[in-house]
Amino acid sequence: MRLLRSSGSQCPPLPKGVHLLRYEPKSSPVAIDVCSVITDVGLFIQRELEELNARLHSPVQIRGGWGVFAILDRLRQAGVELALEPTVNPDRQPAAVAAQKLSPDDFGTPTGNGNSR
Repeated sequence: MRLLRSSGSQCPPLPKGVHLLRYEPKSSPVAIDVCSVITDVGLFIQRELEELNARLHSPVQIRGGWGVFAILDRLRQAGVELALEPTVNPDRQPAAVAAQKLSPDDFGTPTGNGNSR
């Protein structure tokens, strides 16, 4: 993996499994999407990377906001291009396949013995 371009500032920590392709934060203000303008690019990048980390490593956590691909696109528009590593679970199956093996008892209100209702 090689860094394609870099600016003088340093990229905030990246979530596990994410590789930096380019880090060239743009000068403020930066207009992204139809009605979004970034006035603090560094803080925006830091917060979006935190949100990306939450989406990638806490998927059961119920949150509003952008999905992984929207976050990646928003970061790209601000000057940060990233690539995701494919993930494999301990059974050597893609994470999506492992998620399908969850039973209905994996969700719901816990009872006294730890099972869901």
